Amino acid sequence: MSASQISQALLRRYEPTCGVSIEAVELLLLLVKQKDKVDFEFIWQQRGRRNPKELAAMLDELITAGLIREVPGKSAEIADGWNRTESLQQPTGLSDDDFGAS
Repeated sequence: MSASQISQALLRRYEPTCGVSIEAVELLLLLVKQKDKVDFEFIWQQRGRRNPKELAAMLDELITAGLIREVPGKSAEIADGWNRTESLQQPTGLSDDDFGAS
């Protein structure tokens, strides 16, 4: 399954209920690849964007939606199991059809 397929499935799942944009979902996909530390600057450079206001808006979107959370003494962490690869393979409430599986 490609990152595009995952992001589209997540978008269908979350945008109608919590208003998360596709850009924020794509940022979340980059965040879940991090192990212990979320390095936002590295992620932002990898995406080829350097607009800090746009990055802050996307992070606020993810925090508001409850997909990441701010942690005292740290920048942020992935909320409730989103740091596990298997949680992205079949998010709750999605069927194989949502991922284009036959």
